[in-house]
Amino acid sequence: MPGHVLRHLSRLSLLRRDMMPALFLVFLLCAVGAQQARAAADDLYTVSAIPVDVVSESADLAKQQAVASARQQASVTLMQRLTRKADWSRLPVPDEGTLSGMVASFQVANEKTAPDRYIADLTFSFQPDVVRGLLNSAGIPFTETRALPAVILPVLRAGGDMALWADPNPWLAAWARFDGRDRLVPIIAPFGDVDDVLAISAEQAVTGQPGPLDAMAERYRAESVLVADASLTVDAEQGVARIDILLHSFGPDPYPSVIRSFESTPDADVVQFMNAAVDLMVVEIEDLWKQRTIESFGDLRLLSALVPIRGLADWQALERTITSTSVVRKLDLTQISVQDAIVVLHHLGDEALLRRALAQQNLVLAEKDGYWTIRRAGDVAGVQQ
Repeated sequence: MPGHVLRHLSRLSLLRRDMMPALFLVFLLCAVGAQQARAAADDLYTVSAIPVDVVSESADLAKQQAVASARQQASVTLMQRLTRKADWSRLPVPDEGTLSGMVASFQVANEKTAPDRYIADLTFSFQPDVVRGLLNSAGIPFTETRALPAVILPVLRAGGDMALWADPNPWLAAWARFDGRDRLVPIIAPFGDVDDVLAISAEQAVTGQPGPLDAMAERYRAESVLVADASLTVDAEQGVARIDILLHSFGPDPYPSVIRSFESTPDADVVQFMNAAVDLMVVEIEDLWKQRTIESFGDLRLLSALVPIRGLADWQALERTITSTSVVRKLDLTQISVQDAIVVLHHLGDEALLRRALAQQNLVLAEKDGYWTIRRAGDVAGVQQ
């Protein structure tokens, strides 16, 4: 057995008996903290602010119909969020009884009623285990792993001109309107202020100039930069607009390039057309991420690791962070001392997926001589004193 493990085990034997009550209290706090962290992770299973406007024989009946319809819509939105576009046609359609068991809670906002009408925004939170079981039973792979943020640079070519920061740029405006809450891939639209203008031009964006791209990633604290190079053409006679998009990704782990084209209906509103194009491109971007991270939730693996700590309070914080990681289903504490802990992680996917998920929590999973360690990203040479 390696010497550092022997030293670790010997330190464990030196734990004083008078530390045990304090340890017991810390473990209780850790359990509460783990539940709170898991609740935060379960935000992925919340579908927010579905607008409803139903007219029926009475306000009560209109409300019942609105809740039932919105609940069904929310379940589809959630399952599409977790799965690849290619599998959407196979998604299960839960009946009312199954839906009732899937929903953990729902909230109502902006509620208005009339004698025969009900208007509101409804938010549904779903039971993760029930949704996972439903997708597993249907044989549909899915992922719960979120990507690190990416900043989008929407370049628009129209009438021989190329615009990024020039006004107007309806392509940039559409990305600024995009609501990225609860998405697997957080996409940040730039401000378009003076600092952005000085940092990068449209030409530098489409040609992939490393320095300006790195500056944008640093400014928005993003892992990668997406350049959405779009060409807009309008057929005035037919009243039809067409947008051809070439999406490039730049960063430490770039996506493949994507080429897509979208055409409007005759005389469609430009704002609505641009918004729709953004929504469709987000589906494409998230599909690339899902393909990379997709996992079978029936395949649970175990990994034993040494976790350097700075004391019991530090362990409490680290345990809370590890258990909030999307692919970690359970953490067993095998041993603990004042300097490190040995844990067994019950996780989904392989070690590469676990490493990626922990990295999103600013943790580093490393292996040397057959032994794994988990440490904070800033602790390069172990625990900093």
